[in-house]
Amino acid sequence: MNNPENPLVSIHCLVFNHGPYLKNAIEGFLMQETTFPFEILIHDDASTDNSASIIEEYASQYPGLIKPLYQKENQYSRGVDVTYDFQISRALGKYIAICEGDDYWTDPKKLHKQVAFLENNPDFGLVYTDFDKLFNNSGIIHNSLFKNGEEIPYTEFNDILENKPYLAPCTWVYRKEFTPQKRGNYTDWSYTILLDIAKASRIKYMDDTTAVYRLLPESASHSKSIKKQFNYMKGVYQIQMEYAAKHGIENFVIEKINSKYFVEIFPYTVAGKDQDTTKRAIISIWKNHQFSLRFFVIIILYCLGIGSYLLNKYFVFKRKYLDKT
Repeated sequence: MNNPENPLVSIHCLVFNHGPYLKNAIEGFLMQETTFPFEILIHDDASTDNSASIIEEYASQYPGLIKPLYQKENQYSRGVDVTYDFQISRALGKYIAICEGDDYWTDPKKLHKQVAFLENNPDFGLVYTDFDKLFNNSGIIHNSLFKNGEEIPYTEFNDILENKPYLAPCTWVYRKEFTPQKRGNYTDWSYTILLDIAKASRIKYMDDTTAVYRLLPESASHSKSIKKQFNYMKGVYQIQMEYAAKHGIENFVIEKINSKYFVEIFPYTVAGKDQDTTKRAIISIWKNHQFSLRFFVIIILYCLGIGSYLLNKYFVFKRKYLDKT
């Protein structure tokens, strides 16, 4: 029923050691009820588990519809722009729908509703929806994060730049023209796409819960390593500063970004013994009167020379607790 030679939508799925979750993702693609053809582009980045065999099994059942690509050497670790080089560059669809191999769709009408909106509203570049968050270790699910107030559904460029919200890329459908070239070695490629689209067109939030975002103990944005968390936050801040400069954003917005960043990063700077950033954070927090009991406790520990040791212990304890919940 699906004509893979002329798809309207290209489903973009990145896979790396997603064996335990991959069937859920692929079944979510296959259950889509549409009046238009789509293709399923799956890129396996040299997984060391059974991900490749699962993809092969489905690809043999749905030849032409599922279009797999298997790497012998992990491309992400080599700094390759996997999204563009191996996915967007071969996508035939007018629209791109995103879902990584550990997330999955729950609404069979997801693509139909989102594509219908974009087809009828050419001034919009991206449409996203509400979603559930699954804590993988415990199986606990937080339902409909936007409707329940756990996240805020921003749609304006300045709001997205300032607040760096999590808008669950597994819910996105966007116009392929917004990824026509390589994105560079950014910490969070999806955030740059979101910013580009928000600046060039309009973004629509659709109040349907269509997907599940799976929170794993270890991922690009969520890690047990204090250093990785620290580097991720610095990388996202770098994106914010780059886009603010690129688009001539007003100083008061930049000041808001800086003040939020230094409050967030302060404990990590002390834990990581980054003296320069620690001093900048203290100055910013003091200047903007963002005092808290935590701030003064960390200041005392920092001055006593035991801040790094105790904060690292705290972060380890916090990670163990979160992994159980």
